[in-house]
Amino acid sequence: MVSFKKRVATAGVLAVNLALSACLALAPSANAEPGLSYDNDHDVIVLPDCDLAIRYNHKTFVPVKAKLIAQDHVSFLKVPPEKVVKIFEDYESAGMKTAPEQILLESYDVGKIGTFAFNRFNKPFLDTARVREVQFTNERVAKETGLSETSFHAITALKSFEVVPKSGETPYYLFVMVTPPRLNIFVRKMRGTSGTFDCDPAVIVSQLRVVNTKDCIANVDLAAQPTGTAKESVAKDGVTNNAAAVNAAPAGAASKTKPVQ
Repeated sequence: MVSFKKRVATAGVLAVNLALSACLALAPSANAEPGLSYDNDHDVIVLPDCDLAIRYNHKTFVPVKAKLIAQDHVSFLKVPPEKVVKIFEDYESAGMKTAPEQILLESYDVGKIGTFAFNRFNKPFLDTARVREVQFTNERVAKETGLSETSFHAITALKSFEVVPKSGETPYYLFVMVTPPRLNIFVRKMRGTSGTFDCDPAVIVSQLRVVNTKDCIANVDLAAQPTGTAKESVAKDGVTNNAAAVNAAPAGAASKTKPVQ
């Protein structure tokens, strides 16, 4: 009887070990995710020093452009961001005066901010809008930002806020994502003629990565934007950054990148 019990116990241990081995063997493939890449219809921006990347369609009924905002502006948080990127429909090329859809990305150094809380918001920003925290599921956040499932695994803190501009502009949502040593903010401002994201479809469809961006291939070189572009952007969107120009493309991809026009 003792011998039989030993055999059963040994078999049980072997079964557990085999199950663990199988899980470990599957883990890399389950977590593996291809890097973002551009094609004929989509552009990719990579901020390697921020471990941040975004893929988006480069045209609606007008071109969709991107700018690195490198001048002072009213940032969402008190601490100046390391990088600020604006992706927007180029209504100006069509002579349109209404507000286009746009995406704003701000990347911060967590070490300069500390633990995120509401009091980290910039007072000049709060003076322009009513801001309140809202509870969103990961699925709802992913629907608007384009965050992948594996990105959520690396996020240590995620907060969502509703922003209602006092100017009467369409309300929007602000997402704070902490992935030490970075804190990234994603904002999508809908067209001036549209309702909120939940009421009207977005026209700039994004895929966002806040970690593991080394395999992402950029084709938009934000460092090549002409002098004065950043100032122009700030004047139109009033949103702030003291960052230097960013090398948006990984090594070896320079010949494939296109400068911002």
